[in-house]
Amino acid sequence: MSVNKSLILGNIVADPELKESPHGKLATFSVATNESYTNKDGVKVNKAEYHNIVVYGKLVEAVVENYVKKGNELYLEGKIRTKKWEDKAGNKRSSTYIVVRDFDDKIRLIGGKKDSTIKTEKPESNPEPEDDLPF
Repeated sequence: MSVNKSLILGNIVADPELKESPHGKLATFSVATNESYTNKDGVKVNKAEYHNIVVYGKLVEAVVENYVKKGNELYLEGKIRTKKWEDKAGNKRSSTYIVVRDFDDKIRLIGGKKDSTIKTEKPESNPEPEDDLPF
């Protein structure tokens, strides 16, 4: 058995980009997570990581369109997906995204006046639209 689950708690870097796909709406945005530690010289180091997020389906309409804005703190659960391709110069490239779908995944806005958690039930049959990923 294996598990592909990513949990992120961080701040939204920019307002989401909304798109229509053959499988419904999708939204893309980045979330920054921060880490602090003291290095071997006793100096405190702050490090940011940026995570590319793709949200599909009802979560886009219910949460992302209305509440997900630059600077907001966000908790989400999704699956890691990597897409590989060759650029125009023939160099091999890859992009890694956290994909949040209508079933088995969550988005929770943290802080502010309204916390919002949306979790939907898994449909009978809903193939994952791999070709709609924006990369």
